[in-house]
Formats: sequence, structure tokens, C-alpha cells
Amino acid sequence: MNEEEDLDNQNLNYFNNDYLFLIILILLEKYHTGERDGYGVSSAFTLNDFIKGDLSKCEEIIGEIEDTNDYSSPNEYVLSHIIRIGDDLNIIKLRQIGAFKMSVMLEQVVEYAINNDKTFPLEAGYYCAVIDEIMKLQIIEKERNENLFKTNGYTFEKTREPIFFDDNYSKHIALLLDIVPEYIYLRATFIDEEVNAIEKEIKSFLDDFSNDLLKDYQPDYALTSRLYFTKQIENFYAHLNTLPLVGNTVNIPFTVLGNKDFEVVKILKFLELNKRIRINKWNDEAFWKVDFIDTPITIESLVSNTKSPRQSKPRVSTKFKDGTLYFEDKQFNFNRKQIQKDLLNTLFKKPKYNWSNDEIWEDWGEEDFKNKTLKFYTASDEINKMIALETGVRDFLIKGTKQVQINPKYIS
Repeated sequence: MNEEEDLDNQNLNYFNNDYLFLIILILLEKYHTGERDGYGVSSAFTLNDFIKGDLSKCEEIIGEIEDTNDYSSPNEYVLSHIIRIGDDLNIIKLRQIGAFKMSVMLEQVVEYAINNDKTFPLEAGYYCAVIDEIMKLQIIEKERNENLFKTNGYTFEKTREPIFFDDNYSKHIALLLDIVPEYIYLRATFIDEEVNAIEKEIKSFLDDFSNDLLKDYQPDYALTSRLYFTKQIENFYAHLNTLPLVGNTVNIPFTVLGNKDFEVVKILKFLELNKRIRINKWNDEAFWKVDFIDTPITIESLVSNTKSPRQSKPRVSTKFKDGTLYFEDKQFNFNRKQIQKDLLNTLFKKPKYNWSNDEIWEDWGEEDFKNKTLKFYTASDEINKMIALETGVRDFLIKGTKQVQINPKYIS
């Protein structure tokens, strides 16, 4: 798979956005703790399970809302993307959307209105509209229970089940998404094989992220360029130093999701996969409880001895034949990349030799030396990037301004 095909992968759009990536991680967590039935792993959750921190501080979310006008609020954005993740990534089949505990919901909204303790629309008309929507749900619930009684299906447990919507859910709960997301109910079945595939892709994505292969592919609607991974780790470490350390545990508040100096979800998941930390729950109440394996915490303890699964593959012989590079159990076709192909042809004539630019030009039979340094350097960089996207190896070619060679450690 070449670089262009990799970047066209729609999964990248979900992984790249830190908040959407968090939604996926919460879904995967629910997969591993859900109940298994005849259809797979089933799980029930509320919209509030996915609302973390102050969404108005997440620039990717606000940017898309303002640009597309597809969502009336951040919470609707989250619910819509939970549904889209099911359609696009196919890891879940969302079976039902509904609402429950209408009486409790009504009391809570009235209390909000009286105490005026919500930070979004405080106008009386807003609360009246919300209350009206809840009362309509109460009528639907009452009709459901009466029908259960008529058909001898009435039990106390069934009357406490959510009201589910077969048609457009938004016309029933649009006003409730922001004020009482804890009472918006979703039920889904996970697809085992798709979950396994996504988890493998996450490992691959984070390997690319940590190797700066996605440096130029910052999330849509991000206002600033993506920082190098090492800089993000430095910034993350600096932030940790502002938080209390109890034993080996740091509680990281969800407000950090608005931090522009590092992509916290990617950093935490990378450290978790590389056994630098343990996270109690991705879906926690107000913060992530993070246990650090090594203390004292240093930048070196966060990133040292981390090795991606792709880098630990047994090495196979490296060769270049008929425009195809055979490396790390992969094949890379350079027949449509003439300069890169010519460069590899020359380098593999003497694989362990450190070729100077002049020697490469002589091998090519070129007499015009104009811009030769830039040409070799760029071609080497593109070869390294193509290989790294598939294997995680970033240093296949050792390149300088005056010479290029194949890294001796990859030549048997």
C-alpha cells in the first residue's frame, strides 16, 4: 500500500481527531466489558458516557460545527459521530436510540431552571421547550405501558425500560442532548472481526504518529500545525508536573482535551500500548486515573524502550529487483517513481557502500550537476517515508547533503 492509499483511508480521519479517537476508545472499552449474546457482544450506554471535558474548547469540533452547520451543538456532534462510526468503521451496529427516566429528567431540568446553574441557554423559553419535549416523552411512555397492560406483557421491569424511537430520533430528543445527556440511551452490538481489525489499525496509526509520519496531516479544522511527537511528549511531561502525583498515580482532568500543546488521547494510548502507563477507564467520571509504570516520571521513562509491534518483526533479506524493493516481508513498487527507482538501482549495486552524489550522477551518466543535492535528498526522503508508512522503519536510507547509503543494519 502506497502513501496516497494510506492517507485516503477514512479511518485516519477518525483517529486523527483526538476527540473522535476518544469516542472509538470508549466504544472499544465497552466492547471488552459488554455482554455476549447470540449476535456478538452487546452493550448499552448513554450519550453522557462520551461527553468529556468542555467540548466548546475542542477546536476541531467547534470548527466543523461552524463550517458545516450540520450540528446544533457539540453534544449533537458527538451523537452523530457515534452513529457515523458505526456506519463507516462498522465496529458496531447501533440497534436503538431512546430516552429513559423521564420523571427524573423532568425534575432535574426544573431544578436547573430554578437554580440557574447551567452555563448554556438560560432563557425561560429554552427551559419551557425542554420541559415540553420531556412531557411529550412521558405521554409516549404512558401509551407504551398501557399497551403492555392490554397485551398481558406488563411487568415492572418493562415499564422502566427506555422509550425507543424507530423514526427520526432528533424530533423527540433534540433539545435534551445538551442538558440531560445522561438520559439519552443507546444500545449496540459489536462486530468482533471489525473490532479486531480496528485495534490493529490503532496500533499501526500510533506507530506512524510517534514516528512523525503524520506530521503534515493534522486533523481537519485544527488551527495550528501538528507538533513533532518529541515536542508533544515534552509538553505532556510539563503538564504532568502541574498535577499532584500520589504514589505512581496522576489524575488527569478532561479539561486537558482543550490543550493545544499535545494530543492527549493519542499520547495516553501510545503510552498504554507501550506499557508505560495503565489507564483505569477511558470512560471515567471527571478525569483519567493514570498509573505510571516507572517512577520518578521523566521524559526518558515515557518513551524509552518503546517498540512497536511492526518493528519487532523478524528481518528477511533485503533486495531490489525489477523496480521492486523487498524489505521487512513487504514489497515496494517504484516503477512509477523513476528518480527513486534509479537511486535504488544504483545503491543496490554496492549495498554496503556510502555513495557520494558525484558517484551516483556518474553511475547515471548525467553531466548536468544542477540541483543534484536537492534531487538525491528528496528522493531519499520519499523512499524512507514510503517504507516507514508500511514498516515503521524510518532510517532505511541514511542521507546527507553529499552522500546517500542504505543503512548497514538492514543489509545482511
